[in-house]
Amino acid sequence: MIKKVFGNKKLLLAIIAGFLVLVLIIGGTISSHNKQKEKEKSEAEARERMEQEEADMLNNSDFLLINKQEDLRKKYGALPEGYIWDFDGSLLSLGDKSMSAEEVLYAYLNGVKTLDFSSVQKFSRNSMVVETYSEYFNESARYNDYKESFMRNMYRSCMLSIQTDKVISNTVFAENKQVFTIKVSMLDLTTKDFWQKDKETIYKNLQLYKKDEADDTKGDIYLYDYINRYYSSEDAARRDVTFDITLERYADLDTGWLVSIDTDVDAACRYADGTLVVQYIKECFASEAYDYFNK
Repeated sequence: MIKKVFGNKKLLLAIIAGFLVLVLIIGGTISSHNKQKEKEKSEAEARERMEQEEADMLNNSDFLLINKQEDLRKKYGALPEGYIWDFDGSLLSLGDKSMSAEEVLYAYLNGVKTLDFSSVQKFSRNSMVVETYSEYFNESARYNDYKESFMRNMYRSCMLSIQTDKVISNTVFAENKQVFTIKVSMLDLTTKDFWQKDKETIYKNLQLYKKDEADDTKGDIYLYDYINRYYSSEDAARRDVTFDITLERYADLDTGWLVSIDTDVDAACRYADGTLVVQYIKECFASEAYDYFNK
């Protein structure tokens, strides 16, 4: 059979031609299939890019926010000049684009130390100082006890005491962000021995409250008042403190410079050791009072 095929040139050429046609058909089919797969892959990648871009825009709260202002105005009402609505109905400042970052920094600090919170809010976004101080006056504040009142007064005293010394450094980032390191003078909340000069008077009063009351409430109130009066006096100790304050511009909202991170200021104004000092004085009284009054 093989000899017959190879002996017949016409038949051999026909077989070869048929084989080549078959190869071309198979090759064309494979090539077409590969091209189709490449096309489908390119289309899938393009869809993924579009979906990712849409997701990025949706995840960008500022992009959404600026496009939702009409709906938010219908929901929350007219806006003060220079502000937009946040999704929760709180105000977001657009800042002042005519001011430099350093000018905004000083305007913010001046607002803090004069308790001008309209200025603090105008030159900040998501400020911890605004959030903390506002919480002292929200709906739940009506149920605050004397301790909470004391903490509020101390926070206010600390803000009022701030005196800006100088800008130590200014770090500039590419993405519309600057971090200022500043040195300020303010009340020294770290000292715990300021009461020693009045120890006798304090012990006598605590002794009276101990006799008259079954609990320590009046004694605690007396100590909170004493501490508050001390920090409101000219004799109150001061210290130098360094703050890192971050300012940013929000491109999607076309804002001016705004203080975006002020946690150092908030932390320095919180009287974290206040209750510890009260407890410390009471412990000293408990251990020393008997010997102190029976010398």
